[in-house]
Amino acid sequence: MKLSKEDFKASITAEGYFITYKGKGIGGASILGKSTQRGKARMRQMHDHATSAQREIDQLVSGNGAKYMRDAIKNIDDLLEDEALRAFEKSHPELNP
Repeated sequence: MKLSKEDFKASITAEGYFITYKGKGIGGASILGKSTQRGKARMRQMHDHATSAQREIDQLVSGNGAKYMRDAIKNIDDLLEDEALRAFEKSHPELNP
């Protein structure tokens, strides 16, 4: 299965990041509790989370990355494939015995 960076999106906050694949959540990372940092420290923390999210996406596209995320991607692809097949069968009833 070939993955594309365009299939991924990351939501970044000062508390962490969350990655979605084809619109479905697959995971992320966060710090415990709410960030109390302000100003430059908060911006630096958000930059660090953005860098971590991009690194994780790059790893997933290259076939590596966290196992739980790779498993979630496989489940999402299987689900979308099943949905596409059901939609095709519904739109072509003449092909169903």
